[in-house]
Amino acid sequence: MSAQERNDREEGTAVQLRFQKLLTDISARFLSMVPQDVDAEIDGAHGNIRGFFDANICGLFRINPQTGEGHPSHVQVTENIPVMPEKFNYAPGNPWRFAKLVRE
Repeated sequence: MSAQERNDREEGTAVQLRFQKLLTDISARFLSMVPQDVDAEIDGAHGNIRGFFDANICGLFRINPQTGEGHPSHVQVTENIPVMPEKFNYAPGNPWRFAKLVRE
């Protein structure tokens, strides 16, 4: 194994360990919180995950297979991205994704 391959492997392992620690920390916060703090904790967790991946957006959708709707429930965005409207149904714009989510 070359030095570059070894460095790449070590870097990948370090990133994986940082992500696992992030998930462990998030899980621990959920286990120790009071029910009225759930929404704030979900938003905070999304912010942490979005930051880890240096992403513009991170969130959860409520999927209703009976009505064919998918609405955002918790979304964290960077300051350059407009906030997604809660009442907007995103399922019709993503039929392949919606079908996959309902199937699984």
